Amino acid sequence: MAIDSYYIGRDKIDTKGLCFFLKQLQERDASGGGRALLGSIVDYIDALFQITYVVPASITTPQILLLDLQKRKNDYGIQGDITLKTSIAAGTATTKLTKKSLFSAGVGPFPSIPLGASLSLDFNRIKSVTYEHGTGSYYEYIPMGYLGKIYSRVKGRPTQEIGGKLLTREAVVVECLFAKNYSVVVESTEKFSSDFAVKLDAFNALPNSTGKVAISKATETTLKAEVSGDTYYLVALFSALWADIARAVS
Repeated sequence: MAIDSYYIGRDKIDTKGLCFFLKQLQERDASGGGRALLGSIVDYIDALFQITYVVPASITTPQILLLDLQKRKNDYGIQGDITLKTSIAAGTATTKLTKKSLFSAGVGPFPSIPLGASLSLDFNRIKSVTYEHGTGSYYEYIPMGYLGKIYSRVKGRPTQEIGGKLLTREAVVVECLFAKNYSVVVESTEKFSSDFAVKLDAFNALPNSTGKVAISKATETTLKAEVSGDTYYLVALFSALWADIARAVS
């Protein structure tokens, strides 16, 4: 599958590196995705003349490196939690993906919202997608220094317990962005038609979307989807290679 099957786009977040925003959300507490990806080995796709990316699905024991850190926490000299969290104050942070940062082309579902598949957009006409982080949004990550302790223990040669040679060929999810209250603003190069307005009304009338997702026209060329509720979603993720972890050895 191509990159636009998994992600809507990417952006560089401060000093964190490249952040990939999911096209189709994963619930944070899902056993096969969401937070279970943190510390997991995932496929690293590095095709010629294409953007490199990871597939958001574990290819071995979920959270395999996180489990190793938990098991050997005292040996590694780690005090406190294995993963750390950075909360995002509501209304203080936005991430704007411009045309050059977007992957999708052609007709596809409204990105990064529950029930998005029931409302389609023509991404050839999309100018930008902006994420506005709301109450409760946070990053959760494994400090690279902690992962460097694993590298030091195995002297750069991963044992089967932590993935073996697979770890040296693929990537590890090291940070995730979770949110339950946020909005996604889509800006088009053209006005949305009256036919689209009918589809929008039908979407907002769906029983399952009541109180969870509402989409409105902010302007003639802008749509705003507001997500609310108690369910946390994995919105975006960061990954690292074994070589990146090597550089974190203290």
